[in-house]
Amino acid sequence: MKIILSIFILALPAHAQSTLGEGDSYAWGGNIGWIEGIPNRPNTGDGFRFGEFACSGYLWSASTGWIHCGDGTPADGIQYANNSNTDYGVNHVGTGELSGMAWSANTGWINFGWWILEPNNPNRPRVNLQSGDFSGYAWSANCGWINLGTGILKTDSMPVTDSDNDGISDAYEIAYTGGLGTMTATSDFDKDGYSDQKEYLALTNPYSAQSFLKVTKVEKAAPLNGTATALTWTSSPARRYVIEGSNDLGLTQSWATSNLDPQSFSADAGSETTRTSNHPAADKRFFRVKPVIPLQP
Repeated sequence: MKIILSIFILALPAHAQSTLGEGDSYAWGGNIGWIEGIPNRPNTGDGFRFGEFACSGYLWSASTGWIHCGDGTPADGIQYANNSNTDYGVNHVGTGELSGMAWSANTGWINFGWWILEPNNPNRPRVNLQSGDFSGYAWSANCGWINLGTGILKTDSMPVTDSDNDGISDAYEIAYTGGLGTMTATSDFDKDGYSDQKEYLALTNPYSAQSFLKVTKVEKAAPLNGTATALTWTSSPARRYVIEGSNDLGLTQSWATSNLDPQSFSADAGSETTRTSNHPAADKRFFRVKPVIPLQP
């Protein structure tokens, strides 16, 4: 079987504004009871919102009142510094883990980043970037542990802010260039043949010509009858991936995922991911790998 590779990058999908669904919006504190994530108060749309790098909105507890998770506008445009009463909130590390601080006028600070010194702690607060389910615990000195893993706390989406509509999130542009005026949908700062937009979609470094999404290994996989191929590619834990195949490089047959494969693959720990694609036997098969921004509509 002859194997030829190509890499295709998916355009940035549209995003929804609110993220928690009815019935999937409750955390639990043993000392304070249920905490609700979408009360739409003090104003409509003020419920909790899970973001690409920073969260925002309010939680509500009948015991403690409003819990503010941030206003959605970190001072640096990326994440809250949590060093003042004007730049605080719950951050998303990008790989599902939550950090930072929420504030309740009645109980004080609620710490989502206690785990930073214990990065492998299984109780760290996080969101599953495949399913949207929350898990782990936040900590309040006055209220104790708050359980996010109730089974009824789930985000339906992860909004991405792209003010200039160039297919690159504002936070990514600001992190690398300090503003929104340098990168465009077609710019290629490091001249590696991958546009800055494609670098963002793969979460690679747009200032390094050695950093881009690439397949590094292809080999037959069991069963060794031409129906399974293992591919290894450079990856980010903040992305999911799709393997598509074609028998003729798309000349007459469109690219498609195999109905024997998952809809998308999560990344392995580290800098590369290896997955096996299963497909009907063929004399030759072409593959392409594309990154997927998690939790898009």
